[in-house]
Amino acid sequence: MHQQGEQTYIVHWINPIIEAGDIRSIVDPRLQGEFSTNSAWRAVEVAMLCIASTAARRPDMSNVLAELKECAALDMVANTTTTQITQQQQHPRNWYRNASS
Repeated sequence: MHQQGEQTYIVHWINPIIEAGDIRSIVDPRLQGEFSTNSAWRAVEVAMLCIASTAARRPDMSNVLAELKECAALDMVANTTTTQITQQQQHPRNWYRNASS
C-alpha cells in the first residue's frame, strides 16, 4: 500500500480491490483464509459507510457496533459449520450416525 514519495489513501487503495471482488486482499492475512466471506464483505460495507463524505450519510457508532457484532456472529456460525463438516469428513461413521438420526 505504501509508495515511495507518495501518500496512498486507504480509500483509493481499497476501491479497486472491492470492485474486483478480492476480499482476501483486504482481510488480515494472519487469518489464513479462516473467515466467513459474507461476514468480511459486510464488515467492508460498514467501513465504507463510515467514510461517507457527509456526516448525515455516515452511521452512528451504535449502528456500526451492532453491524460488526452481527458480522462476528455470522463468522462464528460459519466457523462452527465448517468445523462440523470437517469433523464429519474425518470420521465418516460419525457423519452416518448424525445423518441417520
